[in-house]
Amino acid sequence: MVKLASLLLLAPFGFAQAPTAQLTGTIRDASGAVVPNAQIAATNEDTGLKRTASSNELGYYAVPLLPPGLYRMTVQKEGFRTVQRKGLRLHVNDRVTADYSLEVGSLAETLSVTAEAPLLQTEQASRGAVIDNAKIVNLPLNGRNPFSLAALAPGVQPGGGFFTARVFQEQVNQSNFTANGGASFQNDILLDGTSNTVAGHGQLAMTPSVDAIEEFKVQTSNYSAEYGRSGGGIINIVTKSGTNQLRGTVYEFLRNKVLDSGNFFNNRAGIPRQPFVYNQYGFTSGGPVYLPKLYDGRNRTFFFLSYEGVKVRRARFFNGTVPTEAMRRGDFNELRTAAGQPILIYNPFSTRQQGSGYVRDLFPTNRIPASLHDPVAVNASKYIPLPNQQMPTVAQNLIANASQGNNLDMWQWRGDHNFSAANRMFVRLSYDKQEDNAPNF
Repeated sequence: MVKLASLLLLAPFGFAQAPTAQLTGTIRDASGAVVPNAQIAATNEDTGLKRTASSNELGYYAVPLLPPGLYRMTVQKEGFRTVQRKGLRLHVNDRVTADYSLEVGSLAETLSVTAEAPLLQTEQASRGAVIDNAKIVNLPLNGRNPFSLAALAPGVQPGGGFFTARVFQEQVNQSNFTANGGASFQNDILLDGTSNTVAGHGQLAMTPSVDAIEEFKVQTSNYSAEYGRSGGGIINIVTKSGTNQLRGTVYEFLRNKVLDSGNFFNNRAGIPRQPFVYNQYGFTSGGPVYLPKLYDGRNRTFFFLSYEGVKVRRARFFNGTVPTEAMRRGDFNELRTAAGQPILIYNPFSTRQQGSGYVRDLFPTNRIPASLHDPVAVNASKYIPLPNQQMPTVAQNLIANASQGNNLDMWQWRGDHNFSAANRMFVRLSYDKQEDNAPNF
């Protein structure tokens, strides 16, 4: 079975479900009076993206559509000292308040704010938690399924398959969780602001690599009306983009059978421990687009590329029923019920009417003569293995193992460009190919 999902997202404008943050607040002077027409600038310290705003007649300002990241805030007004605050960490869907008090002085004088109370969420009532990049990268994940970390949010209860490695599981199970008692498989998972699930089914179109995710937010209740496709919770994922510094990672996670124990049924049947290999590897690379003597994309144009491959080889266990050597010759005397009573075989060609019903004759000594054996069935039975277990009723007389191969190749490319303080765009291309090769027992 081959699964293929290709997704192209083009976001030149702000969508209703844009995975961005917003800063709001009020500018006042030392006496507490509001300060209108103050100039506010929010600058991303990694990409140089700068967005500006000005306070209104009530001293209120709003800087929307800020991609998650680390920001530097600057507030300026003629006749007052410049106020600068560094290290503002904004997360996906943040709506936070940052108020500032200006002191009389010259614009050339800068007052740096270094010890200020943490930003508060006062603009929205949604409940949930942000899973930041440090948790995504550093917390242990079996199979590196990023959605397993959604269980870190209060009120989230994982369902069946939620913690299962994605290469072993249908992608539909990766969104099987309940949020504050909501319905499972009714959650909406957004990827860079666009729904990544099939409505009503919870099936995912794309599961991004752990190393390609910047952060995501789990909203469990009281989220705003813009999220209208969910009967449960919301996961809003932001993928990584390039910055002004060239950065990259290379990784590999390997598991094998060395420390694994044998299957209980294999041990009982004397079958040795079967092979198991789980190899997960990849790389990421991101930075500014820089072409010597042609184009310097610092503070403007960025790229990010990631690849992840998974190669899994594991033994699958099978316990079934196959015909014995005597049965293949037509002798069914060893076919018995659970109580030990023989199961009798009737000749279908002897069917005849008797009264209001039909009757058939038993095969003598419960054996089907060779003249009635179908030659095709006789030849096909040569490919069916013989029993390897002695069972009182013949049932479940075969234990077999076979290798199942699972392969996953996933590429993701993203390009960001800042046209100006008011206009930016990004393009992301994701490619996911998964092959599940069913074992032949």
